[in-house]
Amino acid sequence: MFKRNSKFMRDVEVLSSPAFANRETNPYNSLIYDHMIKGKANVVDYSDVRLLAKRCDIVHIHWPEYFFFFTDPNTFRMIWKSLFRIFCLYLSMIKGTKVFWTVHNLSPHEKRRPRVEKFIVSLMIRRVNSFIVLNRDSHRKICEIYPSLKKKPVSFIPICHFRTVYWTPFDKADAKATYGIKPEITVLGYFGRIRPYKNVSAMIRAFQEIDDPNVRLLISGECSDSSLKREISALATEDSRIRLWLEDLSAHQLANVVTACDVAVLPFKAILNSASAFLSLSLNRPLLLPDTEAFRELAGEVGDDWVHLYHGELTASDLRSVISWSRQESVMSELGLEQFHPQQIADTTLAAYKAELYRV
Repeated sequence: MFKRNSKFMRDVEVLSSPAFANRETNPYNSLIYDHMIKGKANVVDYSDVRLLAKRCDIVHIHWPEYFFFFTDPNTFRMIWKSLFRIFCLYLSMIKGTKVFWTVHNLSPHEKRRPRVEKFIVSLMIRRVNSFIVLNRDSHRKICEIYPSLKKKPVSFIPICHFRTVYWTPFDKADAKATYGIKPEITVLGYFGRIRPYKNVSAMIRAFQEIDDPNVRLLISGECSDSSLKREISALATEDSRIRLWLEDLSAHQLANVVTACDVAVLPFKAILNSASAFLSLSLNRPLLLPDTEAFRELAGEVGDDWVHLYHGELTASDLRSVISWSRQESVMSELGLEQFHPQQIADTTLAAYKAELYRV
């Protein structure tokens, strides 16, 4: 049941964690909220002081591991700060504040204290009024872990494209030339932060089994795990066809890496959603991805030519297959991503906020 109230004819006041604080490292949030501001919403980054001292209609949590300080090495401090934040969320019920959660992952990729973390997230979920999933596979899986979510309103809102953020003046041949690669060379590329679950080492090993002098592998992205960084660097030195940049790249540099690729390879071991996949599609680069329900759903939306799937572990045969396909494929036209435009995603998210505020 919904009840329209003049209170909500004004702009919706939103505290998001994060909203704009991660603009440089992950523009997903800021893209949505920049467009949402045009649609009668005031959006700022979350803080406990803002929540308790000012009017707030919506608190939107994106990654609980950061909202609840799971990365803090001091367990006692992490628990105390997390419980205080839970208390703030519950206290805000007095003001009628609604809490949203976008499910980006089933759990943190780096599990430091899994039982404690799951307990804290379960406390958060009790306070959540409505949640957002990026695809139907996410909904099924998160409800298996937290069954109480089945009773809560859910919105299916995908990731937006990144065409307004990532761009390059170069075409593919020019982009390849910036790395000293000839236009006729086939380039496979990985980009994004490098973590153990992203399986970059296995991708390098599979690539090294390919005996083809006319193929290159570009790997770019920051790697904070020192042992993994050493392993990847050592593997790359064994093959002169591999180009490695283990550092943060600017938006322009990252766009140039993607543009230089014939196919982007994202060999994740366990993944629910991927902004990197949408970045590749935003720059009209086809993908090789693990065969999961979420990525099958993505392939159904954009087409099999844009999303190629492999089964089980990534093998040299999978890479050879996509290399052969890319060499036979004529120049692909721009991929239509209108349904993923940031304005569309912002409008749908704002509509979900208003639906919850009107709900009585």
